Amino acid sequence: MNLQTPEIFNKIINLSKMINDTMSRKGIAIPVENENGTISLGNYTIVKEDQFFSILDYRNEKIINYINLPQTAILLANNLALGKFVDKNLLQTDQKYGYALFEEKLHSRV
Repeated sequence: MNLQTPEIFNKIINLSKMINDTMSRKGIAIPVENENGTISLGNYTIVKEDQFFSILDYRNEKIINYINLPQTAILLANNLALGKFVDKNLLQTDQKYGYALFEEKLHSRV
């Protein structure tokens, strides 16, 4: 059996598109790990810079930066990939977490 026939290739492509559409309707963009360790969701890429995460668009321009938690970065990038707006409440909660963590580190030094 030759796996490089156009029929099988087209079936795999169609199945992939169907899965992406189904997941998108359920509110999930499928993440892809890139060779350089970044994660892409649609046209958006999550990168780690020092201790923070940033979300880049397809032109590698920063859309959101200084994200503390990877979970926050994934949720924000997922929403952007699905064409939704940035969840300001989620971003504020992440910033509050970062501030609380900073305060805790300051107090633990004393």
